Amino acid sequence: MNFNPYLLDFPDQFHTERLLIRAPLRGDATAVNTAINESLAHLAPWCDWAQVPEALEDTDAHLRLLAARYQSKDDLSMLIFRQDGLFVGGCNLCEPDWILPAFRVEAWVRSSLLGQGYMTEAIQGIAQFAFKAMGAIRLEGRLDARNTRAKALAERCGFRLEGRLRRAMRDPQGELRDVLIYARLRP
Repeated sequence: MNFNPYLLDFPDQFHTERLLIRAPLRGDATAVNTAINESLAHLAPWCDWAQVPEALEDTDAHLRLLAARYQSKDDLSMLIFRQDGLFVGGCNLCEPDWILPAFRVEAWVRSSLLGQGYMTEAIQGIAQFAFKAMGAIRLEGRLDARNTRAKALAERCGFRLEGRLRRAMRDPQGELRDVLIYARLRP
């Protein structure tokens, strides 16, 4: 099949009831860096990129890379903001399979906003965006089996457990972990 994702045209932002979700832009580094460094204790058990404080320059360089990858459609990382402009967290439609199409979903929320429903709203919005704007038929999440918050989020957002990969990954501390595969299919 001869398919070229560069020819796809879809927006680089959308709104939910309380959120603006969009591709990274110049000028986002300070807000993102502040949230990452505020949230290290919360993110460190699950995210290998959140082990030590991140320099502002490193955040800026990484966001520039993510913006370029969004444009090339190699990876669709998006930033989540409240309508008042406060940075909430990040989400990613990664490992795109443009032939199917299907994506793996990843997300994180700053620790000061845990438990306020922002990530549930964001994941629901991202799912609708993927299904409607990109024609996705499958979204998948791969979660550390010990991460009870992530499992609850996946289930609240309509993802169903499809399987468990035993000792499939190492956590950021180097320990072997089981990975749960959750998926949501286009209605």
